[in-house]
Amino acid sequence: MSVDDEQIGKNFTRLRGDLSQKEVAELMRARGFRWSQATVWSIEKGERPLRLSEAQAVVEVLGQPFFDLTADDGEAVVDAWMRECSNASKALEAAVDRFEQARMQLALTYRHVEGKLRRKHEDGGGWLRTTVEDVVREHRERDRGDESLMGQFVDANDPWLIAYNETIEKEYPSGERPAAS
Repeated sequence: MSVDDEQIGKNFTRLRGDLSQKEVAELMRARGFRWSQATVWSIEKGERPLRLSEAQAVVEVLGQPFFDLTADDGEAVVDAWMRECSNASKALEAAVDRFEQARMQLALTYRHVEGKLRRKHEDGGGWLRTTVEDVVREHRERDRGDESLMGQFVDANDPWLIAYNETIEKEYPSGERPAAS
């Protein structure tokens, strides 16, 4: 596969994310390169080639793998969705930690005020008995749609969709969502 300056420029634009062209130029100047905002603009438009030493510094400054700078459009899209999955997974882990911490704090608080609560606060509003799995199951029930269509796509022979469908089947081995508790 041959990657031209225009493709590298498109990837550069995508990889810099929320950083402005001026900010990238400043970061590169701090590494000893004589860059301006116009340099970044020229590279992004494919009008100026990116030298190898510059490319190495750029990926370090942007915190991105070198491969992403030279990826073709298909690879770039797949890589972007892989990063999104990774970021979503980290956010989900953080949310689980916050949920468990909140439940623990609720339990600790509840034991000190138990006899002084109104009816709506009995049992911590149900949260003390709610697990992460309960929350996920409720989400699936609410947002998944018709279970007969769950995880089913038009091309049942596509290996990537098969892998995705297998994860759905692990969650719902009978093909139906569990009854709400």
